[in-house]
Amino acid sequence: MRSVFAMIMIFAASIVHAQSVAVPTRGTTWEFPTAVTVNARNYNTAKETFGAGNRTVIVPAGTYLVGALEIFSNTVVLLEPGAVIKDSGVLPFATPLIKIRGNNVRIIGHGARVIAKRSDYTTGEHRAGILIFGASNVHIEGLESSFHGGDGFYIGGPAGDPSTDISITGCLADGNRRQGMSIVNAARVYVADCEFRNTVGTWPMFGVDVEPNNPGDYIERVYLIRPETANNRGGGITVGLSGFGATGRPASVVIDGHRSAGEVIVFQRSSIRAIDSVVYQ
Repeated sequence: MRSVFAMIMIFAASIVHAQSVAVPTRGTTWEFPTAVTVNARNYNTAKETFGAGNRTVIVPAGTYLVGALEIFSNTVVLLEPGAVIKDSGVLPFATPLIKIRGNNVRIIGHGARVIAKRSDYTTGEHRAGILIFGASNVHIEGLESSFHGGDGFYIGGPAGDPSTDISITGCLADGNRRQGMSIVNAARVYVADCEFRNTVGTWPMFGVDVEPNNPGDYIERVYLIRPETANNRGGGITVGLSGFGATGRPASVVIDGHRSAGEVIVFQRSSIRAIDSVVYQ
C-alpha cells in the first residue's frame, strides 16, 4: 500500500478515489520511417548530428558536451547504455538543453543520461533538461534527465497549441532545480513507471506538477501510471488548475498506483472545478 503523508482534498465531484477507472496499458505512439541512419561519433557538433530531422541517430556510450539542442520532426534517437549528453554549463536564461518542437520523435535511452551540473545554474527556473513544446507523437523511454536548472521534463506549448500523444516510460528525473516533471499544456499524455526524486532549488519543487499556465491550455487525458516520488522538497505530486481561470476547458487527470515514501500529495483546492475530473487511485 502506498504511503501518503497528507492530502488536500476538493469536492467529491471533482476528485475521486476509486478503483473503477480504466487506464491505458501503454502510450499512444506510432512508428514512422526515417530517411537515413547516422552515428553521432561521425559528426563534430550536435547540430550536424541531428540536422533538420528525418533521421535515426545512434549515440554510442561516452560523454557528449553540448549546448542547446533542438530535435526536429521524424527523428529517432537511440542512446546506448553509458551515453551521457551533458550540458556545457552556459545555457542562456530560460533555454532548455533539449527542445522537441516537431512531430514523430522517439528517444530510447536505457542506461543513458541527459544531465547538467547544478552549480552552473543557481538562478532562474526555466533551463529544462528536456522540453516538449507544441509537439506530437513523442515517445521517450528509459532515459534519465537530472540536475538541471529547471525541470527534468517539461511538457507544454503555446496557448492553443498543446503537445499531444506523449508517452514517457521508465524514465528518471533526479536533483532538478524546479520540478521533476511539469505538464502545463498537453493532451493524451501517458507517463508510466517513472521516478522523480530530490527536487530542490526553487518553488514549487514537486516530483510532478500538473498545472496550466493560461486559459487556452489543455490538461486533457493525462495519465500518471505507477509514478514513484521521493525526497522532493515541495512534495510528490501536485495538481493545480488556477491557470484556466473561469474559461478554461475541462481537465482530466488520472493518477494510478502512486508510490511514495510518505510525500505530500496536493490537489489545490480552490483551483479544481466541478467540470474537472481528477482521479487518484
